[in-house]
Amino acid sequence: MSRFSKLETETPEQPRPVEKPVVEREASGIEALTPEESVRRGDELFYLGEFPKALRHYSRALQEHSTEVRPWAGQILCLLLQDQVREATAWAKRAVETFPDIPTVVALQGLAFARQGMHKRGLGTSDYAMSLKNADALAWVARGWILLEADNRNWQSCFDKAQEQAHGADWRLEILMGFVLESYRKWVHAVSHYEKAAGHQTSNYYLWHRLGHCYGKLGVRGKAIEAQRHALELKPAYQPAEKELRRYGGLPIGGFFARIGRLFGRGR
Repeated sequence: MSRFSKLETETPEQPRPVEKPVVEREASGIEALTPEESVRRGDELFYLGEFPKALRHYSRALQEHSTEVRPWAGQILCLLLQDQVREATAWAKRAVETFPDIPTVVALQGLAFARQGMHKRGLGTSDYAMSLKNADALAWVARGWILLEADNRNWQSCFDKAQEQAHGADWRLEILMGFVLESYRKWVHAVSHYEKAAGHQTSNYYLWHRLGHCYGKLGVRGKAIEAQRHALELKPAYQPAEKELRRYGGLPIGGFFARIGRLFGRGR
């Protein structure tokens, strides 16, 4: 029997969440969305770095419609990017039970193994995922992430392969790879991916904020300030960008007085 014929985790399966009726969701103040709308909203929030909020939308989609890969992948990625590795492993196990022959799902389970410190098992699971047909860009990102976790320099060839699989510029893929590389303090590589994403997605304030943060880590003060100011233009009073600008002494004076004016204006 192949060593990949039975893929399982060492973490007990978590109980499935109880679905709330639409009426109850509306009464509790949670907007009622179709599963497809929940996934789209989850994706929007994911690429704005709102991982807890994105997670709620992916979870809601899975409660009502669990036969699509996207919410499963989004759920697992959100958990991993928040370092909730045990929860991600449990969800990855359930995803593989639902989609045992989908390379992306199997690769994400391998990633969850690697994030638990089981690098050899994670890479072996990724090997199996790549042996299946039609491994997509996310499967290659997961493999590169596994290699990063294992401090293996071959991660970059996997990310290059992911870009090839995307068949051209995919700003979402570039942002995801930026998220991953930034978490491993690969500042130069993260900047490269964030810059590519920013060339296609100019209105994402969180992207510009992360780009500015990485510039700052590299000591490129001018570009760091420029990126954070652009984030503030896109989302005025965005506190993470303001905090970074204060650190560099680059917070626009006009923006400061505008906030003071709004504050005193409320009291009139």
